Amino acid sequence: MSKTNFQTKLLPHLIAIAIFFVLTVFFFGPAFFQGKGLQQSDIVAHKGASKELADFREEKGQEALWTNSMFGGMPAYQISTVHDKNFVRELLNTIRLVLPHPYNHLFFAFACFYGLLLILGLKPWLAAAGAVAYGFSSYNIQLFEAGHNSKIEAIAFMPMVLGSVLLVLRKKYWIGGVLFALFFSIEVSVNHLQITYYLGLLIGIVVLFYFFKLIVQKDFAALWKIPVVLALGLVFGLATNASLLWTTYEYKSDTIRGKSELKAKEGSENSTSGLDKSYITQWSYGKGETFSLLVPNFKGGGSGQLKSEPDALKQVNRKYRKTVEGMDRYFGGQPFTSGPVYFGAGICFLFVLALFVYRGPLLWPLLVASALSILLAWGKNLMWFTSFFIEHVPLYNNFRAVSMTLVIAALAFPVLGFLGLKTFMDLEDETQRNKALLGATITALLVLSAFVLLPNQTNTFFKPADPLIEGSVDEETQLKSQLSQYQWPEAQQEDLLEELVTARSYLFTSDAKRSLLFVLVVAGLLFIYHKKYLPEKYLGALLLLFVLFDLWSVDRRYLDEDSFTSKKSVEKPFTLSPADQFILQSQQQGRVLNLAANTWNDASTSYFHQSVGGYSAVKLRRYQELYDYDLGEEMNELRSSLNGGNPALVQIKLRELEALKIMNTRFIIYNPSAPPIVNEQAYGDAWFVTQVEIAENADAELAMTKNMDLGKTAVLSAEEPGNVSLRTYEIDSSNQEVKKIAYEPNHLVYEVNSPKTAAVVFSEIFYKKGWKAYIDDKEVSIGRANYVLRMLEVPAGKHKVEFVFDPVSFKLGSRISAASSGLLLLLILMSIYKYRKKDISRKATGEE
Repeated sequence: MSKTNFQTKLLPHLIAIAIFFVLTVFFFGPAFFQGKGLQQSDIVAHKGASKELADFREEKGQEALWTNSMFGGMPAYQISTVHDKNFVRELLNTIRLVLPHPYNHLFFAFACFYGLLLILGLKPWLAAAGAVAYGFSSYNIQLFEAGHNSKIEAIAFMPMVLGSVLLVLRKKYWIGGVLFALFFSIEVSVNHLQITYYLGLLIGIVVLFYFFKLIVQKDFAALWKIPVVLALGLVFGLATNASLLWTTYEYKSDTIRGKSELKAKEGSENSTSGLDKSYITQWSYGKGETFSLLVPNFKGGGSGQLKSEPDALKQVNRKYRKTVEGMDRYFGGQPFTSGPVYFGAGICFLFVLALFVYRGPLLWPLLVASALSILLAWGKNLMWFTSFFIEHVPLYNNFRAVSMTLVIAALAFPVLGFLGLKTFMDLEDETQRNKALLGATITALLVLSAFVLLPNQTNTFFKPADPLIEGSVDEETQLKSQLSQYQWPEAQQEDLLEELVTARSYLFTSDAKRSLLFVLVVAGLLFIYHKKYLPEKYLGALLLLFVLFDLWSVDRRYLDEDSFTSKKSVEKPFTLSPADQFILQSQQQGRVLNLAANTWNDASTSYFHQSVGGYSAVKLRRYQELYDYDLGEEMNELRSSLNGGNPALVQIKLRELEALKIMNTRFIIYNPSAPPIVNEQAYGDAWFVTQVEIAENADAELAMTKNMDLGKTAVLSAEEPGNVSLRTYEIDSSNQEVKKIAYEPNHLVYEVNSPKTAAVVFSEIFYKKGWKAYIDDKEVSIGRANYVLRMLEVPAGKHKVEFVFDPVSFKLGSRISAASSGLLLLLILMSIYKYRKKDISRKATGEE
């Protein structure tokens, strides 16, 4: 390559990549320069949930696919399963080593958006500015802080999936198809299917608009070629991830994201064929809160006490300052939030500019997609619209936190904004330029000036009532009620709430002024460019700097030096408590119930023990229902007994708690610093029963399980009776024994000795899609007992009983992944060879 070609073709891209690298390193500076680790709450929880799986992988060099460390036992597919037969993913993992995980996700977000804007025809400096805007969008940085690493990685690759689809739509079938297969394969492999689903909505809208255009143009050749190429890319993307997708699909119907078998839930306004509506919409973005895309503190920013906002507190009367500083700075409609979704004031301005100048094929698709994402993010605040999607759009009801749909707008806004900027710069008619710039500037100034000058008319400063909870009241009413309980005089109540509004209003108006300033800066740059005082490349560089300064300074509110800690505490986030040490040293075996933690949202216990609780958004539905109807109630009764302070009463109460007994709940932590309560009533790993009752449906199963002595009787499902042939059995405690003789998460071995045929209930979670049972190496079917457990009928004599978890979906899926990803890599090599050959031919004929 000649020096001229290098300077014009390759050098600008190398500079952009270098900028992205440097920005990544410096933004996460403590990790690179001080050797610290990023504190990520979800990753801490993940380490607890996946400890047993990681230990097994390290020791055995294979995947367990099942863990017994939480919720009694569950598949490991969505906790920690390595699908190493997808060679595309393995190649990416090798490339990622240049920057450590998870910081490389930010670099990939920059690079992929840069690639998308290059595909759309933008020059490198402008594309780099857009890339910085996309990567530093505040939501992305909050994901790093929270530890939602798979989510941010999925967001990072969204632009190139869209870009490759656009190449196909532009009839560049070969390169577009191969890139689509590659990036779609990567996108799916990240394993955040909710983000991929939203990306699918965006791409679907874009494709529909393009197809409409092709129909109008009567381009029938493209109408069949494009679907074929995209379908092939979809097939490759899905096939390379066959083990991941097959196991997930197989598992989904048995989780809380699948339909309940309980008829008692049928007809409920809250229930769906997936997650409950209230669960789906729990995190809904407020209608007014949407202005945080332009003004980050429109609703006060992230949840947290106002004492972290000293400038706002200075506006408060000293008499009330101490009380106000303990109140929440966030006054939006979500339960709580890490921070707002802020795209950048300059990016929003460019988006508005695009509405004045851009008339290309992506205008309406991106506008419709942005509007759809905002309306869906409103969730329960626009319930008729949300309900339509929940009830009629396939798979939509499998995903929670509808505010996440804003990732669509987060991609569409900067794309449309920079397309508008490109169009503005390409305009030759100065009058058109003047009108567009003036119109966009006046629009932005009117909105932001109204926020600054009329805060009480353009915003509300108390959290609203929950529209889905009957009798719910707004925050102002709640605070007045609380103050009345503390006997505050009514006049002082009003004064205090007024001071709270003063503090919150300051946060809002300060950021509105800030956004106004950034809009004026960007508008000013465009005006100077329009007057031909600023060369194009300098405009791109200055835009990059101002976008960077805007977003970087907001992002630092949510991730700063305090977000980092020593690597040791990141790698080993849990320490043994005296209660943990007692359990680990005990000769008795069994599960642990940790009442000192949030049992149903706790991974710390799973790090050291087999837990009755746990931390997962994909719990088995039957186990969740056992908790809802029985186990949770027993836990509350146990807490009440513990509050009484009489250990004897606690032991008496434990005799009554059947759900805890069948789950072999041996230890109960009520104070980490004290020895746990040892539950001698627990039935153990397995036990013999004298009779079997057959339940005809799930409702009967659950009801009978709650009302029987499960140490003697097993409630068996008519749907999953297993190998049971009798209804009554004899127990001879002096000659009968069942004991666990070997344990691995995916392989359990028991020894059963009985003079007569015996019915044995195992305190192991029933899951038929992979578990197999063997008696003396002969496979037998497993019965579902007591709603969630396993049961076998064992012949008289001494026998070895084995449970083996060996799902076909993973084994066969891995082979499909290996074959298809290998073929995809071959296609990529062929594409590179084809491109190089074409390039050499072009040079030889003097075309270049």
